Amino acid sequence: MQLTHSGRYARPSVHDRPEPLAGAAHPVLDRRFPNGVHVLSDAELDRLVDDFIAAARRAFDCGYQFVDVKACHGYLGHEMLGARSRPGKYGGSLENRSRFMRQVIEGVRTESPDLEIVVRL
Repeated sequence: MQLTHSGRYARPSVHDRPEPLAGAAHPVLDRRFPNGVHVLSDAELDRLVDDFIAAARRAFDCGYQFVDVKACHGYLGHEMLGARSRPGKYGGSLENRSRFMRQVIEGVRTESPDLEIVVRL
């Protein structure tokens, strides 16, 4: 089962209306969205970590043997790894930039220890 968040390419309300939810501001990519980009707060990212963990638990309960946590191709996990200019606990240093993915992985291991985890970078 793939676990992912589309980040700045999210369309949560209507399939043909982008509602970007970015991990960090990006001067080039943000230009693609004339209505602006919502940069997720640390609290919103904390809730998303919990959502990923809950989704992994549901996948395990449904019989899946592993989850594929996406950190590639521009997904939110990928964007967080490059959030050098982001302030707060999810940006700047490598430790902070990898915090989102580490918390997801650690949470899945704790909540569903028999579920295998794959991460695409």
